[in-house]
Amino acid sequence: MPGRLTTISIGSALRRANERLANRSRTELERYLRALESEPSVAGPASAHGPLLEPGHRSHHDEFVGNGPGAFFPQIEAGLKNDVMRAAIIQALRLALYRTFDDDGRGSEPRPAPLPIVSYWITGAPSFEAYVDLSAAEVHIFLVTPDPAPELAPPGEDDAFDELMWVCASPTRAQAIRERAPNYAYRDPVTMPSGLAAVCQQVKGY
Repeated sequence: MPGRLTTISIGSALRRANERLANRSRTELERYLRALESEPSVAGPASAHGPLLEPGHRSHHDEFVGNGPGAFFPQIEAGLKNDVMRAAIIQALRLALYRTFDDDGRGSEPRPAPLPIVSYWITGAPSFEAYVDLSAAEVHIFLVTPDPAPELAPPGEDDAFDELMWVCASPTRAQAIRERAPNYAYRDPVTMPSGLAAVCQQVKGY
């Protein structure tokens, strides 16, 4: 997910993180939560139980929270970015694992089964922040950031995949999204009732 073709995306890194969190047992998720509450980094030893275990996730972590070459947001202090992501994962895990909470925010009544955690990345905001949303069926993390500083060229068609996400917009906007990666084989927009000025275009991730 190094570049972005649309304002909101999941991409390969967050998709793999979502899958890893979905496949963890309650014990592993609780262990990951306890580690995140005590460790200074989301990419520390706690990642053995969470979504940042694979080297590819660690490189994305450096792009998001680092300030070195290739950093997406070099104007924002690295510690703040790391703390925002860490706080979001902590809160998401608490909501996924527990139904009620102590005065200090720690879970007190476990859920019968942990809720899935699904993360999204939204660009174009004035600051680096995250929103954690609780629904009846799952917990959402919305990582909201400025546009990344380096506009990296998207990989080739073999690295792209159809996101399970559709952008509903004007035909002109849908066409502009397709033209950002002209080498990608986009699906045709979904047919909508006649008279609607919007089309729904399935978007690509990588």
